[in-house]
Amino acid sequence: MRILIIGGGVCGLSTYLALCKHLPKNQNHSLVIYEAHDLAPYVKAVADNQDGHPPEPTGKAAQNETNIAAPGKVDDEQPAAFTPEIIGSAIGIMYNGLKVLSRIASPGPSGLTESQAPDIQSGRNAGFSELMADVLRAGHPITTWNMSAARGWKLIEVSMRPSSMRSKSTKDSDQLQRGVTGIMISRQEFWQTLLTEVVRVATSDYGWGGVGQVLKQGRVTQVDWAEQDLDSSTAASTQSEVVFVTFEDGRCEAADLVIGADGVRSTVRKAMFERWQSPTDKMSKPSISRRAEVPDYISPRYEGLKTGKMGIVFGANGFFGYGYSSSLHRDFPGRPTLDNVPSLVEPGTTAVWWSTFASTVENPYPVSDPQQNGKRPRPWDFDRIAALAALLQRHRGWNNPAIQAILDYLESRPEAVEGFYPTWTAPLLPTWHIGPVLLVGDASHALQPSSGQGTSQALEDAEALAICLSHYYRPLSSPVTDDEVWRMQTEKALKSFEKVRMPRVREQYDRSQRMGGMKGNMSVVTEMMMYGAVKLMGILGRLFGGDKALDGLLAYDLPSEVLKVLEVEEAADRNS
Repeated sequence: MRILIIGGGVCGLSTYLALCKHLPKNQNHSLVIYEAHDLAPYVKAVADNQDGHPPEPTGKAAQNETNIAAPGKVDDEQPAAFTPEIIGSAIGIMYNGLKVLSRIASPGPSGLTESQAPDIQSGRNAGFSELMADVLRAGHPITTWNMSAARGWKLIEVSMRPSSMRSKSTKDSDQLQRGVTGIMISRQEFWQTLLTEVVRVATSDYGWGGVGQVLKQGRVTQVDWAEQDLDSSTAASTQSEVVFVTFEDGRCEAADLVIGADGVRSTVRKAMFERWQSPTDKMSKPSISRRAEVPDYISPRYEGLKTGKMGIVFGANGFFGYGYSSSLHRDFPGRPTLDNVPSLVEPGTTAVWWSTFASTVENPYPVSDPQQNGKRPRPWDFDRIAALAALLQRHRGWNNPAIQAILDYLESRPEAVEGFYPTWTAPLLPTWHIGPVLLVGDASHALQPSSGQGTSQALEDAEALAICLSHYYRPLSSPVTDDEVWRMQTEKALKSFEKVRMPRVREQYDRSQRMGGMKGNMSVVTEMMMYGAVKLMGILGRLFGGDKALDGLLAYDLPSEVLKVLEVEEAADRNS
């Protein structure tokens, strides 16, 4: 099977790692990641042992890096490097996502060996790996979310530790000394740790080719099916043939399976939904629905910031979050794993914070000169000065020392607005695959930042897809089995993948929508009712087993859930 992964971001790289971990090694598969931007400097930096940080660009590369365009030339609607503007500033990875990372780590001496075949039922083979160690060193462990009111009142404290991991004889504050259940980390650093792992795997016996065969540059412009009979009532194909991927430079490649991991402005998604349109249920093309400013990377020495905790502050006109995103000491003794690393560590030099509010328009701060320097605005362009003024006005009256310290910093340093970045969400889709073309990660479900699950759900996508494909491919013999059989097995795998993942993502989407609903402008009465509801939620949770919802989120056993669906699907096939 020739499998193309479109997009070299977090989801694309983790999907490659998961496929390398699970696909049968005795089959002749080809895995290629296509990324629109040039990965060569980053790969070179990994090879030079520079922790994935690229060398300073020079010449033409420097021009591209700083996003300089000739007058009158549209700047291609994409920034030219892996900067926070395009990949995001900082992310939280919760326990369910960290468990996926620990399971998809590279095999071999630093992870699982071939004799330790993946224990899909429980995932208990997850242990030490270079990938997991790199993530633990780069981020800051998060154990609790402290929720409070803009008026200065404490509301509730939510532990990010599943109930099964808590000691019944000790208080939460005393037991969270060892074992990591969540991480805040620079998204760029996380991406670089994944890239380092991809290079490590690609150059091993498990990667189906060297780095040059796995990581390629190419901006996709079109995705086409050679022959297809689409059943528009189900948005599924009754006949799956080869897929042709066309690139900006005119190249065209054929693939048996295309995985669209190309983010919220996905070209693959656009191709899918332009090709299929239900005659009975006309669906508008998926579009970006929201935008907010996310400042980041400011000195974290603010009054009120606490190690291991995220602060979430609710107010009548939005909410505000903040916390550390790095640790001071990155060298842990021995072989760091999720279970043995201290959960309370000295914070590092960076913090993340964000402000979320309601807006009736997609971009509340449009650029003042749409044709400045001969360029039209790009999707992520906005008036940072206007955004800062609105931010100060919105939160100046809030009784929270950390927020006021952040605002003081911004007001005294106008250049700090360069650290404002947009975030994006997208509506839910009716299907994630059509024929041999599949969407994963933000391309299929860009959740609100308030969910805290965007990255973790992308990681779950990667592992679930790999397990489904492995399950249906394992009985086949390569290259003897007929191509049509491979295509049929692929279709079964993608359907099973959707049955596992779509309900799970829907739960997170609905939860984030409820959280996002608390950001609108409120009357005093509505504001007090919101505070009471949050407080009551904490009290009822402690009295009546409120850990159930949290456990369903964090202690989710993805491999077991995938196997349940696969068993049901196999039983249905036998009875049909």
